[in-house]
Amino acid sequence: MFLGTGVKAGATPQNSKNFHDIRFKTSKHKFIYKGDFIMVSKELVLTNAQGFHMRPASVFATAMGKYSCDVTIKFNGNQYNAKSLLNIIAACIKCGSEIEVVCDGADENEALAEAVQLIESGLGEM
Repeated sequence: MFLGTGVKAGATPQNSKNFHDIRFKTSKHKFIYKGDFIMVSKELVLTNAQGFHMRPASVFATAMGKYSCDVTIKFNGNQYNAKSLLNIIAACIKCGSEIEVVCDGADENEALAEAVQLIESGLGEM
């Protein structure tokens, strides 16, 4: 089953006000219906020894900046813009922290794939 960006989630103008977030997981990603559209996310554990300090945060923000979709890191109940070096640094994400990367927009699948690859590879520090 293909679920791409901009795919209507069965909402119409009449029922979209009553539309709730619906989440489901596959073996690769979690899909989230938000309003009328679908976004993708994945929960990850940060494994590089120093966490998101300046260099890996810069690598990550630069990589995510080339995508047109919104990329958000959810950590400790807060959401951070993953395209912003200062937002990532402000999150104080340490080694072993569980985060969720959420991508929403035209190239969300590509952005999520690169985000997952970067984090799972230790952001170049392993």
